[in-house]
Amino acid sequence: MRRRPFGSIARMPASGHASVIAGLKPAVLARLVETRSSLDHGFARLDEAAALAQLEPVIDHQLTFLASGDSALLRGFLRSYRAMRAADGLGPENLLHAVIAIGDVVTQVVQNEMSTGQRTAELVSSWARVSWSTARMVVELIAEELAGRRRQLEELGT
Repeated sequence: MRRRPFGSIARMPASGHASVIAGLKPAVLARLVETRSSLDHGFARLDEAAALAQLEPVIDHQLTFLASGDSALLRGFLRSYRAMRAADGLGPENLLHAVIAIGDVVTQVVQNEMSTGQRTAELVSSWARVSWSTARMVVELIAEELAGRRRQLEELGT
């Protein structure tokens, strides 16, 4: 028997993972809204409806990324989501904390709602890659923002 490399997903295509996790979306959103104050202090200030309105698009875009692999769509969303949160007075690090916490909640819901087994392990592994990719994109956006500020400072200094 040939073993698959660690973290590989061979049995179910990513679109299959996305559809399974999309089926768990109501449970994921309920848990996210319930735990919103521990996800991010920006979400803690919101009522349930407003928190849901801010959390659901994150999950939707991550599911689209999982199904399509199109990082440009997710990156574009994260850029505009970052701007929206900045308008609410939240720093870029808050977005990083939030996407990591959201990924953790999705993983917990998958593990709690599905029976233990290979399929659940594949789903968790798949979502872990989505969460890692999302966090990486946020870090890259923060780096781009800081580089832009540095350039502005250099221009002002000369």
